[in-house]
Amino acid sequence: MRWTERASANLLPLSQASTLTAALREWAYTGFCEDYGRPEATCQLCENTDLRYHFEIRNRVTKNGLFVGSECITRFGIEGDEEARRDRTALIQGARRREAEGVLDRLARLTAGAFDLRDYYAEHDALTPKQMVTAIGICRRRGVSVQALPAVRLRRGRDQRQMKALTVEERRMLWPFLSAAQRRTWEGVRPEGVGDGLDE
Repeated sequence: MRWTERASANLLPLSQASTLTAALREWAYTGFCEDYGRPEATCQLCENTDLRYHFEIRNRVTKNGLFVGSECITRFGIEGDEEARRDRTALIQGARRREAEGVLDRLARLTAGAFDLRDYYAEHDALTPKQMVTAIGICRRRGVSVQALPAVRLRRGRDQRQMKALTVEERRMLWPFLSAAQRRTWEGVRPEGVGDGLDE
């Protein structure tokens, strides 16, 4: 079933309008959003499952409400809602930050404080290339998922020199953690045969 069919089936009975396009205009974001911490919710509009984030929308005419996912909040007539866009961005960034902090906490505990990057991350919101390579290596040796590791910092000259000095194997480890813009900038140091996904 297509998105429009699922959305119509779920939205029209709760709306005054009889078409999806008109019904969507009756709904607005309430400002309430929730991060469940893991993918466990269902979008009440499109019925997608395993959602981590919920955003509440309410019909201005009928006063009915629904909880929708982070994609639907942008798709069906409220994409121009600045508050919803800010909340969605803040919710997702906050969740990623908490996950990165959790991994760094775990690394600090696993290494008895010998590899503690929590203060550095709190100040810079990212790790240097050498810090990331070390963190990836420890995670893989200790069976810790690397998925939530923070971003790589490559703006400063020192960070760029570190990137250039990495071995081919270290670049191979680091490459999946670079943003799309970083990959474009550093395409010349991309090791052969490495993809863009996380290959634990």
